[in-house]
Amino acid sequence: MKNLIDQIENFPIHLEEFVQRLNESDLSTTIREGAWTIRQFIHHLVDSHTNSYIRIKSCLVEDNPIIQPYNEESWAELPDSNSMPVLNSLIIVQGLHKKISYLLTNLTHEQWERKLTHPEVGELTLQSYVKIFADHGYLHLNSMKNRLNLDL
Repeated sequence: MKNLIDQIENFPIHLEEFVQRLNESDLSTTIREGAWTIRQFIHHLVDSHTNSYIRIKSCLVEDNPIIQPYNEESWAELPDSNSMPVLNSLIIVQGLHKKISYLLTNLTHEQWERKLTHPEVGELTLQSYVKIFADHGYLHLNSMKNRLNLDL
């Protein structure tokens, strides 16, 4: 679990290093035709990771909760995703990942084995869900780096 928790804890550092190299034009670049801008992807990370935090906590205190999906596409079109400076999201990601890392560091083996159900994926252990969550940010970060041809 330590590697997984380290991955989560270190993600904000990697995201910040990436964002520091961007200019306004980069933030307005889309990943591919018809996709979100890099700005929207950065804000999406806060939306998604906030939802994941709530899902993790729900799994710890409820019996096999059915986690609530959200409309990512619609959220990405709201002003806080579409035009807000990304610094605000970096601050949230830093604090959120510290809370999640601390929480996960203090779980028992039994808690890691608790179950939750995602309507689109099915039943998962908390450990399986956290692995998906831990990989999520890096997948988007790598897509953004590749689009801008940045090697960090």
